[in-house]
Amino acid sequence: MGPLGVPEMIFIFVAALVIFGPKKLPELGKQLGKGMSEFKRASSELKGTFQREMDNIERESRMQEVRDAASSIKSDIQKDFSPSSLLSGDGVDDDHYDEYGPSVSSTTTDSSAARSDTAAEKQSVASTADADSSVESGVDKGAA
Repeated sequence: MGPLGVPEMIFIFVAALVIFGPKKLPELGKQLGKGMSEFKRASSELKGTFQREMDNIERESRMQEVRDAASSIKSDIQKDFSPSSLLSGDGVDDDHYDEYGPSVSSTTTDSSAARSDTAAEKQSVASTADADSSVESGVDKGAA
């Protein structure tokens, strides 16, 4: 059934005029207009409510994706930088740092080794000096 043409509309108007009479027809038209405007208002309100709910569902879906991603990143960080993994060297990719220069762990161990070597040299020099002083004091005692 397609849209109503001009002849169909005239026929409906004449039939309504005959059925309802000239006194009730304006009142009936007014009520029909109010009903149609009420229907349009309710229809647009329903569309707006539906669209808001769809937007809320989409927003919640995006928020859940962000929460999942953040949780994944947090667990990776906790795993990679936990005290046990840092002490064992697991979880740190030294090869990644090597392309930019010496890795963090090799720099730390090199400087620690240098400090150890320096401390060992100082201790060796101190013990040699103590030995020399005790030999000299023994020689002095023997000579006296």
